[in-house]
Amino acid sequence: MNTKATSSLAICTATAILFLGSQATWAGDPLPSPQPIPQLMGQIDGIVLKASGAVIVGARVQLMTESGKVLKRQKTASDGQFQFSRLAAGKYWVYTTFDSMEDKQLCIIRGGSVAEMKVVLEP
Repeated sequence: MNTKATSSLAICTATAILFLGSQATWAGDPLPSPQPIPQLMGQIDGIVLKASGAVIVGARVQLMTESGKVLKRQKTASDGQFQFSRLAAGKYWVYTTFDSMEDKQLCIIRGGSVAEMKVVLEP
């Protein structure tokens, strides 16, 4: 056998072994699909008061994105409180109105946190 033929055969054999080896690696069980990382949800707990300190029942409270899109709406309960839960981390506006009084506050939610707000409406 001449030297050129032997070296060509050796190169082809080495390439075939590498190729088959990589095929064997991929032929095993498929890797499991990546699971999404659960996002920690936060919430806003608040109370709406008059300047005198009296609670305001039935005040309208809106949760909005930074750009002004309304996400949730509710009225304060008999104790003047409101709550927006299951919120992704981010910045939100809380817009509160009652009769001719209004208030708008920026609230920042961090994952898994509870932001507490005290809203005082003045005429």
